[in-house]
Amino acid sequence: DKYLGEIHGLLGDIAVMEDSMDLARHYYEIAFEAFSKQNDIKGATGVAIVLGNIAYVRDDLATAMQFYLKTIELAKTAGLNDWIPSVYLNIGSIHFKAGQMKVAQDYFSQALEGFKENGNSLLEASAYENLGMIYLDMGQFDIARDYFQRILDYYESEDQHLRAAKALHNLSNIAFERGDYEDALSY
Repeated sequence: DKYLGEIHGLLGDIAVMEDSMDLARHYYEIAFEAFSKQNDIKGATGVAIVLGNIAYVRDDLATAMQFYLKTIELAKTAGLNDWIPSVYLNIGSIHFKAGQMKVAQDYFSQALEGFKENGNSLLEASAYENLGMIYLDMGQFDIARDYFQRILDYYESEDQHLRAAKALHNLSNIAFERGDYEDALSY
């Protein structure tokens, strides 16, 4: 019983690698129950966020939200406050997907502040990217451009070429939307 949560968590990881999400969810649910029964809050917190992620990629946003809220509750109980900004980022993504831009913006901003406090520059850039997407979607191109330029500078300084390319793509889209076709091509 002592290792039941860990074993099923690892089986869930293997199922994810095999792209078998139903089986992964099954194993993670067993792991979550085992960690909860053992009062292993850190283990339960880690599995809850994974279950939320599985639900999110399957477009089961209500279930994803339940697991993300449970993750925040558990993280606060366990003093895992540095985990919470990532969950805010995920919750913001749910609201973005649902077209609730103001709520998404609030969660992305909370995530950004948490990443700044934790000194996690890569995830900070991810929060900036999500905020940029909101402003792009709302047609506020100047603000979106500022966010994408900021993350482009960061990704280039960290040799994150694929992520930098995505920022360039977004900057090009902004120029295109503004009718600046020459600038759009320059990216």
